[in-house]
Amino acid sequence: MFILLALVLSGCENKEKNFDWYMQHPLVLKEDIGKCMAQAGREKNAAACDIVMRAGVSMTALVNQEQEDPEKFGQRVLDAEEALAVLHEQVVQAEAAVRDMKDAAAQKSLNKAIKAYRDQERQIKIYWAVISLTSPG
Repeated sequence: MFILLALVLSGCENKEKNFDWYMQHPLVLKEDIGKCMAQAGREKNAAACDIVMRAGVSMTALVNQEQEDPEKFGQRVLDAEEALAVLHEQVVQAEAAVRDMKDAAAQKSLNKAIKAYRDQERQIKIYWAVISLTSPG
């Protein structure tokens, strides 16, 4: 049991730090920006630092938007969550169609619905990460 737990936890820590991951983990992003700035001009982690810096620019833009008009940003989050609910229903309907029809077109529709749902879910996580950075306390 302990070995299984250790494997699961180590798998969680080894997630690939891509653009989306950084956008959902702004505190790690800030830390890694500092590391990249300290290593500026070195080729060793140039590709990784490019991702970090792009995420930093995007995060800064979102934080600025949230601070300039918190109500508008909050509405953006609500709209995104409503869209997520609609996408969830599309996934459920597509799953039912696959069960009923069992054809390639239904499976393609399901895959498309799942991708749209996951993309929307990722965007919402980013919005909440921005809010967590800018909220007092």
